[in-house]
Amino acid sequence: MGNPSEEKFLLSVELGKRVAAERERQGFGKEEFALEARIDPGYYAQVEGGERNVSMCMLCQIALHLNRDIAFFTEGMPDPDMLAADIGLAERRRHPNAAKPADNPAEGCDESTGCAGTPDSK
Repeated sequence: MGNPSEEKFLLSVELGKRVAAERERQGFGKEEFALEARIDPGYYAQVEGGERNVSMCMLCQIALHLNRDIAFFTEGMPDPDMLAADIGLAERRRHPNAAKPADNPAEGCDESTGCAGTPDSK
């Protein structure tokens, strides 16, 4: 079985790269964007650096302030099994009853959960 911590780290790095690229494309500085999005700049730097496992609500908040849907950042995200193979980890086995990805990635991310959602999630 692959190392789940390492696989999560690799997904976090990929997500951080995508967020950073879009922020830069829109002309925001890292600290400027964090403050505008009401995110601690140190925490946000860790998100972009792949050092944080980002919650759905945090991703919604980032997406909202970049006027993007969360799918913009997650679409085509590498499969953890493929990432594990790329770095030489043993094949990861999934439990046959493991949960499938949600049909609606923004589900559970609204004002009641402390997250405003994204422009396309309403």
